[in-house]
Amino acid sequence: MYKVVIPVILLSVLVGGFLIQSNKSTELYGNNKESIVEVIHSIEGYEDYAVEILQVDDMNQDRVVSFLADGDPSYIQFKKNDDGDYEWKLIMVESDENFASFMPNLRSVNERSFLFVKNGESRVSHMKVDVNNQELEQSFQVNQPDVQWMDLPHTDEDSYSYSNHRYYSGEGELIDP
Repeated sequence: MYKVVIPVILLSVLVGGFLIQSNKSTELYGNNKESIVEVIHSIEGYEDYAVEILQVDDMNQDRVVSFLADGDPSYIQFKKNDDGDYEWKLIMVESDENFASFMPNLRSVNERSFLFVKNGESRVSHMKVDVNNQELEQSFQVNQPDVQWMDLPHTDEDSYSYSNHRYYSGEGELIDP
């Protein structure tokens, strides 16, 4: 009886270990630029996008990757798991836009920030916005893709008010983004 049971148990353990390892090796993580592109292409609806990674920002357990998807401003957010791998949590693409603002929800960072992503067709070189009645300014590279973060002013409230968005060209003229 033991002659049959022991080999069956050993075989079961080996097969189980192989299945766990092979399943683990097929999971995709955002650990480097190549794997980030693989993750994006694995998401339903994003399989055929041409992806140009612009910037990778790590903030504690969060990773935010700014990129262009077929030229459209985009970002994907990852969270570091217990094994140190980055699992994707959210992806955003602003279709048919040259300039976009996002506000990633970074759980490992106390203060909120705007994330601006623009492609090379955007004429925006400078912007101003009022946040909680405080004017904030941000500059951008002209005629090339750019990524910028704008820290929002500290507030004890659980919300922000935004008004008076103004966008300027390199010549200083007021423009639509």
